[in-house]
Amino acid sequence: MVEAAASPSRALPSQETPTSSFRVSFAALAAGAFATAGVGVTVAASQAAAETTPTATATATTDVAAARNARVTTGALAAFSTSRSDDREDLTDDTSGTAQEAATARATALAQTAQSVQTASVSAASTSRQQAVSSAAQAISKEEQRRKADGWTPGGSNPSFMRPVKGGTFSSPFGWRTNPVTGASEGHTGQDISIGCGTPIYAPQDGTVTFVGPYGSGGNALRIEHGKYNGKDIQSGYYHAQSYVVTVGQKVTRGQLVGYVGTTGTSTGCHLHYMIFEDGENVNPVPYIGSSS
Repeated sequence: MVEAAASPSRALPSQETPTSSFRVSFAALAAGAFATAGVGVTVAASQAAAETTPTATATATTDVAAARNARVTTGALAAFSTSRSDDREDLTDDTSGTAQEAATARATALAQTAQSVQTASVSAASTSRQQAVSSAAQAISKEEQRRKADGWTPGGSNPSFMRPVKGGTFSSPFGWRTNPVTGASEGHTGQDISIGCGTPIYAPQDGTVTFVGPYGSGGNALRIEHGKYNGKDIQSGYYHAQSYVVTVGQKVTRGQLVGYVGTTGTSTGCHLHYMIFEDGENVNPVPYIGSSS
């Protein structure tokens, strides 16, 4: 039997072969690479190298210390960054809150100022209106006293001006009032008599028609010249009529039909706006009417 000699080139390596320096260096390099990727991996790689050789142990110890220092430094930087961010947020909140409080205080002050101005304006207007009404009332009272002293009887025979419509009630008076359409304070030139549209209007005394036609906010208007009474020239005027049945220059007699009540012009409803003029001056017509109903 012939035995074949074992070839030296095919012999397996011995299990006792010592660890080569190549393996040590490779472990150290791996530890360094993993240190770049993360602190936790760096520590693990360094410990593995330390278990391999005494030389690697020192290197691994140094790497572990560096990793720990890096982890401490990174944590400190993160904490500092978080603290600065919190400070900025607190500063922003404080600034925003201060600005909001200032804006609210300013808005409140402006509202209070506007309210004070409005109150003062309303009070002044009310006082002025009350003074005007009081003055007009005193003037009317004096005029009525004068006429009574002269033997004047409103609606009587000297002169005997009759009521321009039959029935109705007094509404908006002569003098200062609040306009029911515009809301403005103004002088009202006549006495309103509320009564249904189409109600006949009569001449209060003999006279001559001097005007018939549209007259701005007065709508359909009429003016009658009555001549001298108690030393004064007297004219009567009418606004808001539905229509008139007389013409300019026409002679009319006391109690003659001249038109019909309406609500033309600036008006809130059917009524007659009745006016009296003494020597061309607009005066309170009530003394010429005689009664309020």
